[in-house]
Amino acid sequence: MRWTIDFASRNACRVILSGDTRQHHSVERGDALRVLERVGAVSQVVLTKIFRQLDPAQRAAIYDLSEGETDRGFDKLKDLGAIVEISDQAERLQKLSEKHLQALKDGVTSLIVTPTHEEGRTVTTVVRDQMKQEGLITGQEHVVGRLQKLNLSESQQRDSMNYEHGCVVVFHKRSRGGFRPGEQMGSFPT
Repeated sequence: MRWTIDFASRNACRVILSGDTRQHHSVERGDALRVLERVGAVSQVVLTKIFRQLDPAQRAAIYDLSEGETDRGFDKLKDLGAIVEISDQAERLQKLSEKHLQALKDGVTSLIVTPTHEEGRTVTTVVRDQMKQEGLITGQEHVVGRLQKLNLSESQQRDSMNYEHGCVVVFHKRSRGGFRPGEQMGSFPT
């Protein structure tokens, strides 16, 4: 970060950090914007008007949410029909799939957000199956293997008990033993 600021100063440029520190926190060691804000090292510009929601009722709900009035904001969204609760998982997955496919057919963008990776995989499977049934996905399927992050803390990464047969360690920085960024140790499971 220091190098970036020095480079910008020498070249008559400015560095713009964009984000909302009231939302999701950064990853470990990556909370620079929050730290810079807290110590007053950067001047801040704050948006106070909501532009995305054009409907006044939706905008009022979003203002409530942005001001920490979560219950009131969600109640307004629910009254507008923007929030639908479906407790039965099979019914919920079917409804998500139908809404997503209808958006695709209507030529509008659609994004399904899930709280966990596991639920995301479940939703993706249902949506793909429905897309195949409706002929939106055709042709031969190909299985592509990929590495999946274990999300281990630094201390867990040092303990070999956290690694099973088939695990692959990917180095992201120069490490003891002569490992360079991008190098892998282990074998990709087949």
